[in-house]
Amino acid sequence: MGLCTKCGKENPTPEKSMCPDCAARQSELRKQNREYRKKIGICTHCGKNPAEPNKKLCYECLGQFQDGYAAKGRTDEQREKDRLRKKQLKDERIGKGMCPKCGKHKSVNGGLCQRCKAYLKKYRDKKRCDLSRSERPDYGICYICGKNPIMKDKKVCEACYETRLKTLPAMWENMNNDYFRQLNYARYCMVKQERRERVDQISMFDLMYPTFKVTNPVRLIELFAGVGSQAMALRNLGVPFEHYLMSEWEMHATASYKAIHMTDDNIDYSADMSSEEVIQALTKLGISVDGKKPLTEQQIRSHSYSDEWRRECYNNIRATHNLVNICAMHGKDLQIVEPEKYTYLLTYSFPCQDLSLAGKMRGMKKGSGTRSGLLWEVERLLNETENLPQILLMENVPQVISADNIDDFHSWCKFLESKGYKCYTQVLNAKDYGVAQNRERCFMVSILGDYNYKFPQPVPLDKTMKDYLEDEVDEKYYINSEKAQKLIKDLRESGQLDGISKTVRGGAEAQ
Repeated sequence: MGLCTKCGKENPTPEKSMCPDCAARQSELRKQNREYRKKIGICTHCGKNPAEPNKKLCYECLGQFQDGYAAKGRTDEQREKDRLRKKQLKDERIGKGMCPKCGKHKSVNGGLCQRCKAYLKKYRDKKRCDLSRSERPDYGICYICGKNPIMKDKKVCEACYETRLKTLPAMWENMNNDYFRQLNYARYCMVKQERRERVDQISMFDLMYPTFKVTNPVRLIELFAGVGSQAMALRNLGVPFEHYLMSEWEMHATASYKAIHMTDDNIDYSADMSSEEVIQALTKLGISVDGKKPLTEQQIRSHSYSDEWRRECYNNIRATHNLVNICAMHGKDLQIVEPEKYTYLLTYSFPCQDLSLAGKMRGMKKGSGTRSGLLWEVERLLNETENLPQILLMENVPQVISADNIDDFHSWCKFLESKGYKCYTQVLNAKDYGVAQNRERCFMVSILGDYNYKFPQPVPLDKTMKDYLEDEVDEKYYINSEKAQKLIKDLRESGQLDGISKTVRGGAEAQ
């Protein structure tokens, strides 16, 4: 008897990798994952690409399955053999007076049994509900109501035909109205454009939910900002925006953010402050140097950090409009005012350390205290603010929608929907959008109101890593073993290795 690969307990089924309880739990998680993917309109198999119309799979997965079926395809001889076998079985059932379909119950008047008839009627009724108006007459039902049989040489039933005759005079009278004339002409143009360009066709969904268009000035709020990759993306796309607010407690990332985005801001905000006031301000803000825990007042005062460094940190915070610690923020701190005049875009690429395969995978459950669990601080802020941002953007590792985290992701989506957001989720790869890097990330766009959003289509990759790398690199950029040993020694003497694990330090020293 082996052990379960999931829980580590004894496995009564050694031929399988997991025990029955873990297997059932895993099967249920996969089922929920597939149902959610089907709900949001992405492929239930790969979970990356949007599903084909009226299908559960994307174009690539459909092709793979079809190729697999073709490889396992039957020959003409096998098909003929199966056809004769089925016909023989059907004749035997009819000869015995049984239902030719199931062979379990008595047939009614030489046809199907009552149970198979009821099932067939239910299937046909469901099929009729799924039919479009143009397909209904082919199945002998009215194209208007979709219920009653059609009249001879017509496409409508008798009831709908009589109703149409009664309303016809009023309809002709309205058609002479200018409003109805313009409306009918618009519909004609739409149908004509749809037929002309099948790729960009106008669907009923697009008519019900128009595409969200940003016309007002954009104010960018970056939570978990890092070095401002979202801001850089907007700049590369040519979208005019204002660096409104950000939240990032890691000081090295804040310094990088200022160096990248705030190059013109050279104001010394700490000029009128004493060293003690700067220390108190940094302690109150809750700055960090490792992104794991804030520095205490004693650590900030220590000789490891100079007065110049502390003032630089304070200036970087003021220049980038950084609110630093998201746990200490309140809804009013978002300063969402005049939403009719400005479009507020809030990004929240929360930490992925507890979701990534390279981490401990402790998840993002609410109240778990994990770094990825900081997502729920965004929930608190949205509940506390009076005016909600019009657009939310999330980017994280694909494991955010994995079987282990899908329940928490569902809870987050339900919360956003309760606030009036409409969410669109898809896994995108950087190599499909002009970047020479195989990097998959899950994106979710949430728009306040009933609007339609479509993720951009992939573009051909025209560059490789060779296009970015230099042919000749100066020797000063390389670190040999002597330089590495000297660097480790200097770091150890300065005390900068105190917060690093002994295992990691020992491995570095061994090299």
